[in-house]
Amino acid sequence: MDHQWVCSSWLCEVGLPQYSQVFLTHLVDGRVLNSLNRRDLERYLNISDPFHQTSLLLGVQLLQMLSFDKEALHARRAKCEQLDRDPIVWTCQRVMKWARDIDLKEFADNLQSKGVHGAVLVLDPSFDPEAMSKALCIPTNRHMLHRHLWGRGAGAVPCTPTPAWRSLMSEKPALLFTNCLLLTYFVLLKGLKLLQHVLFPFE
Repeated sequence: MDHQWVCSSWLCEVGLPQYSQVFLTHLVDGRVLNSLNRRDLERYLNISDPFHQTSLLLGVQLLQMLSFDKEALHARRAKCEQLDRDPIVWTCQRVMKWARDIDLKEFADNLQSKGVHGAVLVLDPSFDPEAMSKALCIPTNRHMLHRHLWGRGAGAVPCTPTPAWRSLMSEKPALLFTNCLLLTYFVLLKGLKLLQHVLFPFE
């Protein structure tokens, strides 16, 4: 992975294109990425934001998991471009698409240059729905939107949710009970309609 790809593509994919120039100045390539730590990011690349550091390091961790194989990474991303699957490989742009798809279109663009990508959603246990709300810049007084995001939280990262997202419903017992009641109601209603169709097919 040469420094041109790291600076022009990878930083955009992890949602931190603002660091392209400093990475280019220091000729940061795949080999350098593989050895970076928080101290290096702050001392040599002047990246002091803790979350941006986490975002970059988790992006590197994903590359390490794939043995820095760009083709494998792109192949997996292509398969989930239109499906909410394999979230660990989602780019920042794919996360923004997900936000639009769950009716948060007016806030999706706020994720630009925030460093929110799939590896953060999956691998960072502290990145929960509240953190996502802040990244999306949803006003605190928009209570219904916050509830909507909490409600979608359990399914926001399909297949491999973080512990924080997985424990969402256990932290909201009333919401869980309500959802169970609604699900039971719809299942029973569908079953009754099917039974009526079988017993009285010509009505």
